[in-house]
Amino acid sequence: MYQIKTVVTWTGALALALASSIALAQAVPAGAWKGAAQVGGKPVRIDVAFQGDAADVRFGSPYDCRIGGKYAGKQQDAAIYAFGVSVAGGQPCNNLSATGRMAMTSSADRKLHLTIDEKTRDGVRHWQADLEPAAP
Repeated sequence: MYQIKTVVTWTGALALALASSIALAQAVPAGAWKGAAQVGGKPVRIDVAFQGDAADVRFGSPYDCRIGGKYAGKQQDAAIYAFGVSVAGGQPCNNLSATGRMAMTSSADRKLHLTIDEKTRDGVRHWQADLEPAAP
């Protein structure tokens, strides 16, 4: 009896882990993506590299900074990434890490739509960007 219960428990745990892995794979893209957001009327280049459940996000001029994010789950149709501490660049990315999140949805035309929250003196500014796969 003990052996059967153990096998059932391990089988259930394995099935749950497999289902979680499949859900993560469907929500998290792989590889390098590029695009731009309009911030304060000016374009800001955004490059994102996804590997596993991590995202390395680089912002072009005038931000010129880099910040890492980790997959934090889904909210409605969006994959949510929680930002960590700015890796390089100081205050511009510190503003982004203070708000702590990036939401991402994918579209049928193989683009990713990002919404990034930036903390400002007046509250939170929402960046919108469409990314496409970077050339290999």
